[in-house]
Amino acid sequence: MSKNLYQTIEDRNDADEVEQHGPYRCSAHNAWLGDGYYFWDSHIDLAHWWGRKHYPFSNYMICRSTIPCDDEILDLYNSPENQVEFKQTVDVMRKELATEDIKVIHVIKYIKDHTNYYQRYKGIRCMGIGSTSSYDFSSYRFKFVNKNHAYLDLCPPIQYCITDISILNGYEVMYPEYYKNV
Repeated sequence: MSKNLYQTIEDRNDADEVEQHGPYRCSAHNAWLGDGYYFWDSHIDLAHWWGRKHYPFSNYMICRSTIPCDDEILDLYNSPENQVEFKQTVDVMRKELATEDIKVIHVIKYIKDHTNYYQRYKGIRCMGIGSTSSYDFSSYRFKFVNKNHAYLDLCPPIQYCITDISILNGYEVMYPEYYKNV
């Protein structure tokens, strides 16, 4: 079963161009998961949140693509095997570098440089815990019981960083909706 992925980009009044040439790569120096095509997993509300936060005056577009399955994704959110592999890489790096200060991006770069990442994977999936505030998505978060901070999150901030776009199907503007009728 395919899954919807949403990419938020600046609205430059060029929807036809966007659909013909998207998705768009992020190579910012502070990209959490490295160079790639960033998407929000399943929830268009996350793409709207990102757009409001990063593009002033609601000057953003949201485009949808689909991914058929997660078989070729390094899944740091929902794969215990991938999480164990990641932790083992961290342990190796701590010994090699003699430091505890290792960031996610450093581990991903190490995996890409020292393993067969590009033969095994076409992207990375993870959830940035704390990347959205409780206030922003409070209507999607439900406490289990009083006197406990634990909650059920029905719109978790899960991102994909696609490194090989051949895994994606389609790319269409979903917002603003008036582009859909053009």
